[in-house]
Amino acid sequence: MKKIVAIGVISGVILFVYLNSLARQMDGKLRKEKKDGEIAKKNETEGYFYHQS
Repeated sequence: MKKIVAIGVISGVILFVYLNSLARQMDGKLRKEKKDGEIAKKNETEGYFYHQS
């Protein structure tokens, strides 16, 4: 019985750490995409005046 509880606790900790790291990776990707989108909106006319005929 003690062995089953120990395995369950260890599995729970491992699962928690894995999901936490996965969530951090996704959060980092979303922040990067949001930051890139804001930069693109801010600079949407960049280069317009340089490429006019």
